[in-house]
Formats: sequence, C-alpha cells, structure tokens
Amino acid sequence: GPACVSGQDPYRLNQFIQSQDFSDAATKAFSEARNLIKDGEWAKAEQSFNRFIASHPNDKDIAAAHYYLAFALKQQNRFQEADKWLIQLIEKFPGPSWGTDARTMRLEIAPRLNNKKVIEDGVGAENDEIKLAALQSLFEAKPERAIALAAEILKSGSGASRLMREGAITLLTD
Repeated sequence: GPACVSGQDPYRLNQFIQSQDFSDAATKAFSEARNLIKDGEWAKAEQSFNRFIASHPNDKDIAAAHYYLAFALKQQNRFQEADKWLIQLIEKFPGPSWGTDARTMRLEIAPRLNNKKVIEDGVGAENDEIKLAALQSLFEAKPERAIALAAEILKSGSGASRLMREGAITLLTD
C-alpha cells in the first residue's frame, strides 16, 4: 500500500544522488584529462582518457574522450592504435559532431599507415572538411594525383566551395 511507496522514495533519492555524484566525478575526470592534452602531456592524457572510457562508458563526453585518446596516441606517433580508437568512434558515434573530426584525423594519419583506402574514400566524401584532409594526405601519398585533383578543383565551373578552392591553392603553393 501507500507505506511501500514512501518506503521507496528515500531509495530513489539516494540513487539520484549517487548518479549525480557519478556524473560530477566523470565531468571532473574528463576536464582533468583534457587539461593534460592542453599541457601536451600525451602519455598521461592517454592513461587518463583510457581510465575515463573504462569507468564512464555511458557519459555524455564519451565520444569526445575517444577522440582525445586517439589524439594523444597520434601525438606519440602510435598511429595504429589511434586509428583503432577512431574507427570505434566512427562506428559508435557516426553523427556529424565527432564523426567528422574522427574521419579527418583518420585521414591525417592515413599516409603513416599507408592506408590508401581511407584516403580514396575521403577524396569522394560529401563533407568538404573531410575531402580537404583527404587531399592533403594524397599530397603525401600520391603527389601527382593530388596535384591533378587540386587543378580540377581550381578550374572555373568546378562548383568547388571556397574552402576547397583555398585549400587547393594552399596545397599547390606550399
């Protein structure tokens, strides 16, 4: 009866307080880990984001944590591991906010991994940010093809965006 209901309330309240603590702890852990990124403490940042992902798998910042972990690995020239985390990020959170950034970083490290398929897919992407990162990587992987593509972008009537045109000019004049 009614006694049961009131009996449940304190429990519910405790549960709520615990989940609040949990998310505050997560927020604190996340910002501490991100400060390590800002300070260029790549190895420590990597450990902190690894712990964060293990401890708070459903946190609102989990996609960002994947991204920063990959970034910390990339900064340590551990491209293969970075790529694995980026693939996970793209699979779990394909949305534009982190998905685009993850695909862009995958393209940046693709030449180091000799990952031609990623570069080819990127060149054909709809998103200009991804396309431009692909073009940059193509300059490292296959300069002659990249130059031809950049020339296409700069042709009048190519329909390329300003971002793509400016990017192509920068790449050709570097």
